[in-house]
Amino acid sequence: MLGLLLVSPPRAGARPARRAARPAAASLAGGSSIVEAEPNTGPEVMRDPEILNKTEMLSLARKYATDIATALLDGERQREEAVRLRDSIKLSCIQDRLSSMKLTKKLSDDRLAASERPEIRADDLNLRHEFRGVELAHERVTELHKELLECVGESLQVTVGPGGAPEAPNSTSSAPDPASAAVEIPTVDRPPPASMYK
Repeated sequence: MLGLLLVSPPRAGARPARRAARPAAASLAGGSSIVEAEPNTGPEVMRDPEILNKTEMLSLARKYATDIATALLDGERQREEAVRLRDSIKLSCIQDRLSSMKLTKKLSDDRLAASERPEIRADDLNLRHEFRGVELAHERVTELHKELLECVGESLQVTVGPGGAPEAPNSTSSAPDPASAAVEIPTVDRPPPASMYK
């Protein structure tokens, strides 16, 4: 059986279809060219890994590894402080983040060591892959370090309200404090004795 393909004629007043290919550059009167680009609708990217050369990737990977090691040392210092203060709640919170940071650092160190091998450096795609692994580990460790500082309480902002009393960061002075509200305790009458005999 043969199938037929029906094509309808264009409607009156319909727009013509856009061309699939656009010219890459248009010439100006001065002889220079303007490269046409599609509008960027996503969030603005500060650094695109595709435009970094090998030297920049290796340099950034080493910087990221240094930042990861610094965050890990600070986490260890915070853990030792929590042990010294015998604060088990802070210690538990810190150790949870610190163990994740150590695991992420190990993965980052493996990627960094791989980027030092000559066969990886020779292949641009493999080098970008290893660099991206170090970059993602850096982002994760930065996030975990911020959470660790929240466990310790260093990231909390305390403002002083009227009368010198500290307030929570998002509280307003007009809102009543539920902890300081006076609670009325109702009086309860004792029931009559169950038996007349004592």
